Amino acid sequence: MIFVLALAISVAWGTILPVSTQKPPASNPCNQLRGDIQNRAKQDAKADRWNFFNTDKKKKTIGDILNLYKEANSKASCFPQAQLWDIYEQQYDVNKYPDWIPVLAILVFGGILGTVISDTLKKWLNQSLEVINKWIYKTFAGTPLFENIALKKYRQALIDKYQKLNIPFRPHRPLEMREIYVSLKAFQASDRSLIEAENAVQKYRRLVVKGAPGSGKSMLLKYLALLYSEGRFKNLLDRPVPILLELNRLNEANLTVEKLEQQLVEACDRHNFPKANRFVSQSLKDGRLLLLLDGLDEVSSGVRAHVVRCLKDFLELEKYKKCRVIISCRTAVYNNEFVDITEETLEIDEFSDQQMRRFLQAWKSQMPPDKSVEQLIQNLRAKPKIMPLARNPLLLTIIAYLYTDTPFVLPHSRAEFYTKATDVLLELRDQERNIPNQYSGVNKRRVLQHLALYAQDSANRQQQDRRSLLDSEVWEQVKQVLPSLNLEPKEANSIVDEIVKRSGILLRIDGGERYYFPHLTLQEYFVAAALRDRQDELIQKWQNAPSDWLEIVKLWCGLANNSTDLIAAVYQQDPLTAFECLAGDQEVKPEVAQEIIDYFKTQLRTDEGICNAFGSVAADFRPRGKELFDFLVDSLDNSASQKAAAKALSATNLPQAVEQLVIYYDPNQPHFIEVREALIRMGGLAVNQLESLARKGSIEAMDDLVKIAIPEAAEALERLQEDPNLSGKVSYRLAALLKQLEDSQAERNRTPS
Repeated sequence: MIFVLALAISVAWGTILPVSTQKPPASNPCNQLRGDIQNRAKQDAKADRWNFFNTDKKKKTIGDILNLYKEANSKASCFPQAQLWDIYEQQYDVNKYPDWIPVLAILVFGGILGTVISDTLKKWLNQSLEVINKWIYKTFAGTPLFENIALKKYRQALIDKYQKLNIPFRPHRPLEMREIYVSLKAFQASDRSLIEAENAVQKYRRLVVKGAPGSGKSMLLKYLALLYSEGRFKNLLDRPVPILLELNRLNEANLTVEKLEQQLVEACDRHNFPKANRFVSQSLKDGRLLLLLDGLDEVSSGVRAHVVRCLKDFLELEKYKKCRVIISCRTAVYNNEFVDITEETLEIDEFSDQQMRRFLQAWKSQMPPDKSVEQLIQNLRAKPKIMPLARNPLLLTIIAYLYTDTPFVLPHSRAEFYTKATDVLLELRDQERNIPNQYSGVNKRRVLQHLALYAQDSANRQQQDRRSLLDSEVWEQVKQVLPSLNLEPKEANSIVDEIVKRSGILLRIDGGERYYFPHLTLQEYFVAAALRDRQDELIQKWQNAPSDWLEIVKLWCGLANNSTDLIAAVYQQDPLTAFECLAGDQEVKPEVAQEIIDYFKTQLRTDEGICNAFGSVAADFRPRGKELFDFLVDSLDNSASQKAAAKALSATNLPQAVEQLVIYYDPNQPHFIEVREALIRMGGLAVNQLESLARKGSIEAMDDLVKIAIPEAAEALERLQEDPNLSGKVSYRLAALLKQLEDSQAERNRTPS
């Protein structure tokens, strides 16, 4: 290896030192001086090169030669001092002598050279050695001898990438992943029991993780990669090496197993582990890898079936069966394609009040004096239709930013939230920084709508990633829309640049070669807005690819003036989505809405999607919502439907739902457990009612306060402890809750060893 390194250094050295034989005309003192330097270089090239490192003053060293030229140069004022050595080295014929001799000589006599060569030469030498070092690493990183070095660099690259959560609309102010990350809870498909996602990774070698848009699927995978890189994968005895691959990179109809393995190699290369072919292939066989395959839903529907088949073929190969894998996908898109080759399917649960509060604690230090986490939570509780958004990590991030950094006021509906939030991102943010906007928010919104629709439309995209656009496509599309905004096509660069730099809704990536929508949910909102007056076109698009347009359809109903035709068309093919659309529609014919509601009154069951849809529609303050709320209350009296009704009422986030549920808080009721779970899910809204039940001696209510696990619950237990008849029962429960809150904060603050 010493020989290989010496040879590699000598080859690189030979490529760094240029050779030139041209001599400039000596028509003035400066040219004469240049000629003298070049002639001397030629003479030294013919002499014994070891003379360079000889300290015998009878022979001229490099230092002596340069001193002569410096003296002459000072009189003639010809060249900057830094150029003298450049002129000398250009004429030195390095090809006549073995390249390893000067390299080894420099290593041996570096101390002597340091006393005679100029600072410029030292800097140049350091830069040269750095280039050589990088070249050696890139050349040999894939060899067994360099594997530990490569893995160390790979871990550092993962730390650099994932230790901070970069928020696109909040540039230069990232949050620490360790502070912002909240352990996700998920339902296991096998028995619907809850488990922490990180524990499931330890329990199962192969998993599918599904969840709603923005529920934290991608963040979970990034957090797992960070755990490995920081040496905190201690719960996995085999300490697998994670490779995170975004599946939108696989949008091609001719994907093969070989290409898929090459994608894993390229993922390593993007994280400073070049030429990892041997490592990836061998580690797959040995079961040393944890494949984090993120975003199956972001694969175009036109090629998704082929990509799934290719992934299954890859994972079913006998030689790769030891390999760990986690695949993430949106719930609405996942059709159990991998159920036969994975051990479990997890569905991420929405944030509880405890998780919301933990998440928001990372923003506490960022908030101005007149704002607080407690105040924000109270505002959310007062907006029952916005509270479900806050139980989503992505949307809670947007809410926290808008609350912390802008004068944003929470609206009452989902569509209004997206509209006002994007207004802030496109306009108000720059006003706060006193940087004037060159373009109006309206014009930037129109540009984003056009780009989002173009990216979403897979028919025009040749089945490419629907979140990204090539640079050439962006300019072409923006130039098309600008004339309708009374702007010149030549302004395309300026308006896109302002969107990228100031809103964070669109990002420039890959050195400017592509543009990217970092938040798919916001992109889908812009698509819905672009089609606001084009209902027939949206119906056609949805019918052609329902899974790709599902969220867009629901967002569109909150924007359009009348969504009757769309909801009627969707109802024929997907009744549940049509039911969900009723939660946010502006206007729909009463007979259409009533038909859908009457149908679902016969379908009330504990299915998560159905209960959430009931809760969303019943939370509507309009007559339709009140009718459905009353239906759910009446269903509590029916033992056959009480369990589902309790779950649906908890999804309304209404205080009056708590009042109805506590009526059935009785151990003698058949579905007492489900009523308890519903109140625990409602978190802070249920604390006062549970405190009242506990004051009457209910041990279960005390336990449920502990399970809600927020400061308000601890305060309720503290008040109960003052009652001498209850203090003995309350004390250890209060201690357990305080310990839980303390451990939660300690875990957030813990620095990995």
